[in-house]
Amino acid sequence: MWPFGKKMKDESLKVECLPTKVEIVDCCCVKEAKIVHIQGKGALKERAAYSSRDDDIGYCSRISLYGVPLAQYNGYGCPTCMGWLATGYGRETVTCEEVRQYSKYAEKPFENLESSIEGLNPILKLLESGLYAIGYGECFPTDGEENFFWNVSNELERKQGTAILPTDYGQYINGEPAYLYPTQGAKCYNPERVQYYKEMFQKTGKLPPILVYNFQSCLNIVLDGHHRACAAALLGIPVPCIMIFPWGYSCTVKNGKREKRKLIFSGIEVDVGEIPKEYQPTDKTTLPEGTIKNGAGRLSTRQWEPEYLGSVKKYPTLQEYVNLKGAGLSFDTNIDILNQELEKYFAKYCPPSGEKAVVDDFDHLGNRDYPPSAQKAEGILTLLKYKDTEQFKKAAIWCIKHTRVKSLRETAYILLVDIKDDPEVEQVFIDYLIENEDRKDIFLPLIHSYWDK
Repeated sequence: MWPFGKKMKDESLKVECLPTKVEIVDCCCVKEAKIVHIQGKGALKERAAYSSRDDDIGYCSRISLYGVPLAQYNGYGCPTCMGWLATGYGRETVTCEEVRQYSKYAEKPFENLESSIEGLNPILKLLESGLYAIGYGECFPTDGEENFFWNVSNELERKQGTAILPTDYGQYINGEPAYLYPTQGAKCYNPERVQYYKEMFQKTGKLPPILVYNFQSCLNIVLDGHHRACAAALLGIPVPCIMIFPWGYSCTVKNGKREKRKLIFSGIEVDVGEIPKEYQPTDKTTLPEGTIKNGAGRLSTRQWEPEYLGSVKKYPTLQEYVNLKGAGLSFDTNIDILNQELEKYFAKYCPPSGEKAVVDDFDHLGNRDYPPSAQKAEGILTLLKYKDTEQFKKAAIWCIKHTRVKSLRETAYILLVDIKDDPEVEQVFIDYLIENEDRKDIFLPLIHSYWDK
């Protein structure tokens, strides 16, 4: 085990929950949040630096517990550019009394955020002093790129979730920390623990929330709860999470002639004026150069079972999730509402044969200029794929046969390609090949992929 680290007197450590109005503006996966000020010992902290290396990696960071790396990042220092993640050395290699104290509370189901913050006190006091947002919400046990969250490389690996991604419609969506990255070695995996949590959910309909820290854009590192996340993956449900968001940056927002300075915690925004003056932070300073050298981690030591690797099909990819947000939808939108919205779209834009269709706000129905209604319909199709396969199949085939909006038809094909061994769906792909004589069609590889094993 790694050394415990230098102790601070407990009386100097404290967590204060502030009476601050919190805006969850652009963060569908977070249900509620509170702002806390922490006087911490700095044992669990991020360290970042601009690199002085000769290659094009300009920015490096890592998060460590008592000096032991939990996760490592190399990137460009650009929020819209993907960077590289590597595992750390394993949270289990650190002897940490605070983790043991928290473990007594971690098995309890979520009641409210106030009691969760109280139970989290031992962990929160490990953090560096400053402002944090503590949220409750749901994440997916994948990395957003169809990889099971614990199935990672020890080497630096490029990850979409390290960047702010654009929707297919050109909108940049910030602050959607809905995906997971491990900090515990795979050798710690215990199938009996997973079965315990599966049975708990089957009896109670609930899982105790896991604890995560928002490390890079859309990716959270799992500080506690790897086996609960495994159980959720096998059950095909989102993972309930208590989320720690460090203060990222501040910005000035103009509203007419008025200006407001806001503090940004991923997708959570707070007016500076809502923070008591003694806790208001100053803007972060320029980082020093060339003080971090990230390398391979030590977590990945096993081959994961097919049921884990295949579980990712139950969850939206990061790009799909970003598109949902761009369409004004969230993953927990009620299925009845989805069906009603889609019926309205069909009635207006894809009427029965012989009736005139309404032309959308844009008149470019044959190219990639997205009519707003088509953007919404694509989002609804994506959600139906994960919530009601049969209804989704009917809706996607209807779109292919009736809509004139090219982008919507393409989305329907892309989403249908995963429904294998279905004669009705297979016929849709056969019809495309019969009707399309252009052998240079860039869409043909996707059509042919329907028959890939």
